Amino acid sequence: MMLNKLRLIRKELRFRLTLHATLVEEWHPHVLWLANHCQPSEHCKVLLNDWDNIRKKIESEKGGVLASQPEVDVPLEEAVLGMGADDGEDADENMMSETEQANDDDASNNPIAVETAAGNNSDDDES
Repeated sequence: MMLNKLRLIRKELRFRLTLHATLVEEWHPHVLWLANHCQPSEHCKVLLNDWDNIRKKIESEKGGVLASQPEVDVPLEEAVLGMGADDGEDADENMMSETEQANDDDASNNPIAVETAAGNNSDDDES
């Protein structure tokens, strides 16, 4: 199931990369014109350099870099991410009630908590 999701995501990423590459190629002459006519010369060089780097990266990724990346090791990923761990479903009912009882005992043994509780009750009586 997880492998199918990963394949679907990979397919969607490839599709979007193809769309993006098409847009970049369509924009290329416009970017060149804008850079040469609307930018100061020192900024134009930086802009065109960045633009060329983007185009090269897209071409390399479109050429199959994404396809050549290894598949995700699903059992390893689940172990690392702890899927299903600490979700509360495997908690023992007895452990939960013991923990709640211990918290109640701690509160009753704490003089500040007892005074605060008593103070809250007396405030309610005065109102």
